Amino acid sequence: MLKKTLLKLFSCAATLMALSPLQAQMYTNACGDLSCCNPCNGCQDPFWLQADYLYWQVQDSPKVIPLVIEQPVVDGPFTVVLGDKKTNNDWHSGGRFTLGYWFDACDSLGAEAEYFFLGKTSKHSHVASDADGSPRLRVPYFNVTTGLPDSSALATPGLYSGTASLDISNKMQGAELNLVKGIPLRCASNFKVLAGFRYWNFEDTLLFSATSPLITPPTVYDYQDKFHTQNNFYAGQIGAWFREDFYSFFFDVKGKVALGAMCQQSNVEGFFETNEFTGSVETFVGGFFALPTNIGHHKKTRFAVIPELNINFGYHITDNICIHLGYSGMYASEVLRASKQMSSKLNPTQSANIEFTSTPVLVGEASPKARLRSTGLWAQGVNGGLDFTF
Repeated sequence: MLKKTLLKLFSCAATLMALSPLQAQMYTNACGDLSCCNPCNGCQDPFWLQADYLYWQVQDSPKVIPLVIEQPVVDGPFTVVLGDKKTNNDWHSGGRFTLGYWFDACDSLGAEAEYFFLGKTSKHSHVASDADGSPRLRVPYFNVTTGLPDSSALATPGLYSGTASLDISNKMQGAELNLVKGIPLRCASNFKVLAGFRYWNFEDTLLFSATSPLITPPTVYDYQDKFHTQNNFYAGQIGAWFREDFYSFFFDVKGKVALGAMCQQSNVEGFFETNEFTGSVETFVGGFFALPTNIGHHKKTRFAVIPELNINFGYHITDNICIHLGYSGMYASEVLRASKQMSSKLNPTQSANIEFTSTPVLVGEASPKARLRSTGLWAQGVNGGLDFTF
C-alpha cells in the first residue's frame, strides 16, 4: 500500500515537473493514464460526496401596488405609507449535497445526484393609526365601475382605528440526477461533461392584512389577502466541469444549463370578518384585492431556461478530504412572483368589505382577474464546504 501511494505521488510530481511523455508513462497508474493523480479523486475511491453551506441572496420582490395611503385632509393630497415599492429579500442560508459514483476504475463513466435548498425568508412591514384613529389612513384602488381612482377608509379620526401589515416570504429548492463522463487530461487537470434531469422549485407568498374596527363601541372588522405562487421546473440539462490542481490547492468551475417546462400556479385567497352587520362575527369571501373574480387556483405552463455557474477554490487536507470556498449563481427565465399577481383595478360591487354589505352582488366588469404574470429571477451568493472520496 505504501509503495502504491509513493508511486502515485511520484507520478504526479514528475508530471508537474514536465517530464517527457516517455518518462511520464513509466509512472502511469493502474488506470492506464494520469487522470487519477488528483489526491481528492483517486482511482481506488469510486464514490465522491460534496457538502456545502450556502449563503445566497434572491432577487428583490417586484414592486407592490400602493396598499395604504395617509391623507391628512379628506380628498386632499396623500402619501403612500405601505406598498408601492420593491421588497429587499434577506440573504438565505441553505445547503447543497452532491453524491456521485464511478462505474469503472478509470473514472470514465459515473452518475451524480444533487439536492439543494434555501430556507424560508420573510420581510414584514406595517402601518397603524393611534387609538383615536389618527392619522387618516385609506386603502386606494381604481374603481372600474366609475373609471376613477377611489379609496376605502382604514383609519378615520374619532371613528375608526386601523392597522395594516405586509408580509412577503419565499423559499427555494431543487434536485438533479446526471450521468457523468470523465475525459482524461494531463495529471493535474480533470474535465467532465454531464447530462441528466433537473427539478427546481420556488415559492413566493404575499400576505396583506388589515383591521379597521369602530373606536366606540369596539368592533371586529378584519380582512386579509393572500397571494401565493409556486413554480415547478422539470427539464433536461447538460453541463461541464473543469478542475485544475496546484500541489495541495485546486480550482474548479462547473457550468450547467437546463431547458424545460416551468409549471406555474397562482393561489389567491381572501376573507373579511366583521360583527358590524348582525352583532355576531361573520366571515365573507374576499378581502380587499383578493375578490371572488380572482380568488382560486390558476395554472399555466411555460418554456423556461435555467443556467447555473459554480466556481470554487480549495485545499487538500488529506488524500480523501478537501475544503473549498466558492461562488454560485443561477437564473430562471420564467417565474411567477406573488406581488405581480395583485391588481389595483377592482369592481367593488362584489366586495362585502368595500361596499359594506352582507349581500354583495357583482354588477359590471369582472375585475380583478387572475394575472399569471411572470418575470426572470436570479439568485447568487457564496458557498463553502467539504469534499470526500471513499
